[in-house]
Amino acid sequence: MDFGKFIHELLLENEIVIIPGFGAFVSEYKPAEINEESDEIKPPSKIILFNQQIRNNDGLLVGHVAETKRISHFDALKQIEKERDEILYKLDSGEKVELTDIGVLFHTEENTIGFKSIDDENMLLDSFGLEATSITAEEEIPEENTTEEEPVAPPVSDEENTETHPSEQVEAEQNEDKTTPVDEPVVQSTIIPPKEEEKKKGWWWLLFIFIPLLAVSVFVYIQGQKEDISKPAQEPETAITPILQPADVPQDMVESDTVTIAESDTVTTTTELVEAELAVENIPNAPKYYLVGGSFSVEENAEIFMDELKAKGLKPFHAGKKGRFFIVGIAQYDTFNEAEQAKVEYMKEHPGSEVWVWKK
Repeated sequence: MDFGKFIHELLLENEIVIIPGFGAFVSEYKPAEINEESDEIKPPSKIILFNQQIRNNDGLLVGHVAETKRISHFDALKQIEKERDEILYKLDSGEKVELTDIGVLFHTEENTIGFKSIDDENMLLDSFGLEATSITAEEEIPEENTTEEEPVAPPVSDEENTETHPSEQVEAEQNEDKTTPVDEPVVQSTIIPPKEEEKKKGWWWLLFIFIPLLAVSVFVYIQGQKEDISKPAQEPETAITPILQPADVPQDMVESDTVTIAESDTVTTTTELVEAELAVENIPNAPKYYLVGGSFSVEENAEIFMDELKAKGLKPFHAGKKGRFFIVGIAQYDTFNEAEQAKVEYMKEHPGSEVWVWKK
């Protein structure tokens, strides 16, 4: 049997899970934190710690194993003790023990049991689905300008124009009459064609048409909203029927009804449990400390365990419920010292029973 699976399931809803005679795994809340190296903020989570000082059996792990495997409380405790002894043997031999989904157990230099948890999974149900988020904004890469610039011819200085060959001057003078001055491109670059002016005027006319249409549509929409709001006021008023409050029912009748509604195969045991709890509450100066033989999440298992104790000559009784577990008591006392002394004597007579004291 692997403790890790059962401990992992219980730590999701409980803060502490105890292995009888070994130690306790405690879940501690860890707030959100910022990792400066990766510039990420991590969501809140749970970290698992191990405390070797807490070793008393609170019945939580035993009850969960018994319910999951559908075995008795006594058999579940035997399996847990066997697995515990194997873990202690491996640790004494210098080996490391890995618990599934929980972490690794090992012996420290101080001859104590050390524990290293697994940090991969977030066991905090409130943070389910949350992941680490980067706190630095991503840099936007500017788009490269792909337009190609046309090469520009270098300007020609006046000195170069004046220093020409005499033959070239003669040819230039002969061609002056044939050539025409090239001044038109400069004038055309500054004049706006009339077609572009007409296009700009067309856009203004479109705006003059669009704005009145938009104003009319908004006006129609507002009038429709006003008509929809005014319609409920014209509807005829519906008749209001008085609500009759149910008459007060005596508490005895309610308790009897709740008993009869229950299933037929569990009516007897449920009634006995309720009567036992009421009897304890109605007795003045009722005992507050109980010597508990076991706790069960299923009532039938509690009845089977009581039959086993009766066969040994004991007088077990229902001591009530602790959360969702049914508590089977062996004896009841007024003070803690009396209950603790009875526990020591009982464990001497019944070794391996793992009884415990419960204050109600």
